[in-house]
Amino acid sequence: MWEGLQKHKEIALEESKRTEVEKLLKYKALKVIPPHEARLIRQKLGHRILPSRFVITEKPDEKEPGKFKKKARWCIRGYLDPDLHKIEKQAPTLTNEALSLVLQVSASMDWTLNIGNVEGAFLQGDQLCRKEGALYIEPPPGGMPGIAEGSTTLFKEHITDKLRSRYPFKHWKTDGGEFLGRVIHRSPDGFTIEQTEYAEKLNTIKITRERRRDKGQPLTDREKSQLRGVAGGLNWLSTATRPDLAAMTAKVQQNIQNGTVEQIAEANKAVAEARDFKHVAIKVVPIPLNELAILMTADASWATESDLKSQAAYMVCATTKAMHSGKITPVTPLKWKSQKQDRAVSSTLAAELYTVSKGVAEAVWMKQFFLEVLNSEYDLDNQEELTHDIDIIACTDNKPLFDHVRNDTGMVHDKRQAIEVLLLRRDIKMHRVHIRWIDTKQMPVDCMTKLSVRPTLSRHVLQQSTYAIMEEQEMLNAKRAQRQYKQSHMQQSGVCEM
Repeated sequence: MWEGLQKHKEIALEESKRTEVEKLLKYKALKVIPPHEARLIRQKLGHRILPSRFVITEKPDEKEPGKFKKKARWCIRGYLDPDLHKIEKQAPTLTNEALSLVLQVSASMDWTLNIGNVEGAFLQGDQLCRKEGALYIEPPPGGMPGIAEGSTTLFKEHITDKLRSRYPFKHWKTDGGEFLGRVIHRSPDGFTIEQTEYAEKLNTIKITRERRRDKGQPLTDREKSQLRGVAGGLNWLSTATRPDLAAMTAKVQQNIQNGTVEQIAEANKAVAEARDFKHVAIKVVPIPLNELAILMTADASWATESDLKSQAAYMVCATTKAMHSGKITPVTPLKWKSQKQDRAVSSTLAAELYTVSKGVAEAVWMKQFFLEVLNSEYDLDNQEELTHDIDIIACTDNKPLFDHVRNDTGMVHDKRQAIEVLLLRRDIKMHRVHIRWIDTKQMPVDCMTKLSVRPTLSRHVLQQSTYAIMEEQEMLNAKRAQRQYKQSHMQQSGVCEM
């Protein structure tokens, strides 16, 4: 039985390689050089021959749901290309920011969303000619099905050109489907982006009860490898659809190299959290584009890491100008990040300052993105004339930072921080940024900087797709009243506050 199973796997693997080779030949992406010519090329042009290999993966079988099939991809070690610095090159891949923008505009304009998958997309396009001569590829170890042993291949490069009228699409789905590892659904309220199935398939690291007791013991090489796998899975989730997992993911990633058995427990806990809240998703809600505003929330947890560096996080959302008034307002998360700051800083103020500055820069980037899409005459020379069309609302829960940035007369004694404050003030004036102070309990990214904060608020915002900012003075009055009530209650109870 075992031999039969192995034989079946070998046949499936060989068939997947054959399919890949046939596709390359079908679209004339390569030309096979017969063995006698290949020998001469190896002798004279050995420096223009690149090595290659097959990379084998598994993907869902569309004909048999629940099953997987082998997929072979022929990969060339392009970093060894002798013309690497002489040729024009780019990868026409969609960034996370661009995907967020496309979905937001589509939801706001009620456009139909089409998801297409071009067969052999990187092979479709016009042939490029190299001034230095042709580039040759050595077949991978074990050869290529259908190509004689000892042959080599002449690789013909292509660039992406036109769309459906020209290219063979394997899939063409309307208003929903899988795209870039995410599942997109259309609804009357816009789009939902989720990774429920991916979260379900995350695996914990198996560990014996005896090993679990040795919390302080260093990880073995095998355990480190397993931990990297878990960290990679969590990172993919947290960056694509699950900002609520950001802090746990960062903790797992930062403790791999010098980790102990305790980190395995933390990683398994993060996996359990991902599974338990697998239905958490990103909702893209329709926002009137003539009322569009950008909301940015930023927070930092000062010197929480072993090297005394701070964990910082920000989130950039699409919203409306009604956010200024304190009303409950629709929001769509566009981009978010949680990371350890590059260097240790001397205070909470400094950690918060650098995070808000970074968050404002990301918000400005998204603002320019929207301006370019919504204005046919947009260019960098006239973008200042259009900047008033979209407001940026930047939120911090650090009151000293809020005061320093708002008041030009404020003094920051640390010279490095003083420069950063001046740069932030400049950006605020230049890009129509409104700085707002909110209470920590209102900060949706607080949970992205520390494990001690449960992501309840963050998940609520994601689920409801709404948020509101209380006016600063009202918030201060509410906090003052809360303190007074607490003091009064303690006095009545005969308790002294130290």
